[in-house]
Amino acid sequence: MSPDEEQRLVKAAPRDSVAFRQLYNVYFPRVYAYVSYRVGSARWDPVEISAKGRAILQGVAAASTNDVWAVGYSTAEAPPFEPGGTRTHIELWDGKQWDESPSASPKDTIFNSLYGVAALPSGEVWAVGWSATTRGASKSLVLRYTKVLCQTPTATTP
Repeated sequence: MSPDEEQRLVKAAPRDSVAFRQLYNVYFPRVYAYVSYRVGSARWDPVEISAKGRAILQGVAAASTNDVWAVGYSTAEAPPFEPGGTRTHIELWDGKQWDESPSASPKDTIFNSLYGVAALPSGEVWAVGWSATTRGASKSLVLRYTKVLCQTPTATTP
């Protein structure tokens, strides 16, 4: 690609998907190769979670390398939840393995899920999500955890 052609494509790319695609096809392999070279042997390794049932994790936060929290939901197969419902699910990484942390779901709800989590170095952890009743009423869900005590979740409407 000539320098003039490259300049024309760069100017057109913000509004022209064909021009963007041409630049992408030329430069992506080069950028990828450079990043791969700089990162070296770094790679993603799968790590088993502790969930015995089906858990879907949707958020993660780390206060340190041995204090990592992941949140989401899992199928709720035991009372007081109805079959097909979901309950909040929290996992804690201690630097060696994941363990399920006790979590609460509000009473009289069938669907409960956590989407985000923030972990502070002080030991305080906040998780947010939503819960819904069998009648379809849904509310925001906020859980707060401290290493000293675990508080009951607070269901609030935005």
